[in-house]
Amino acid sequence: MNMDRYQAALEALALQEVPQYAETARAFGVDASNLSKRWRGKTGSRADYIDNQSLLNNQQVRTLIREINRLSERGTPPTVAMVRTFAGHLAQKLPGKNWANDFVKAHRDELKSVYLRGFDMARKKADNWVEYNKYFQLVCTLIPSVDAS
Repeated sequence: MNMDRYQAALEALALQEVPQYAETARAFGVDASNLSKRWRGKTGSRADYIDNQSLLNNQQVRTLIREINRLSERGTPPTVAMVRTFAGHLAQKLPGKNWANDFVKAHRDELKSVYLRGFDMARKKADNWVEYNKYFQLVCTLIPSVDAS
């Protein structure tokens, strides 16, 4: 993988008294300019970028998932607003209004809460008195009335 080659090249640079970016880059099959920038701390890997842009680090994400599942198992599953608040406490800053929905979507396989799983809007629309009434009105028009005599 490309990231492994950059890491190996950085380790090789660490062993050199004077960094030889071009030679090392050729030896490991990476771009010399990017290698130089990483060595000098100007840029990092894509994984580093994602970690820096994320509200929570991996340990905090695991903590939040454990807490959501713990509450769900006790019969008090948290709402999306509660998840947002929990994340705010962990990160020491309140996440954006859509952060919790995105978090739930990204970690849906690990979460046990039924409240956090999306609600099927088609099912919600169909499950109401108006729709039932329309259905029965239609059934009544299609079934000929039975003569009581």
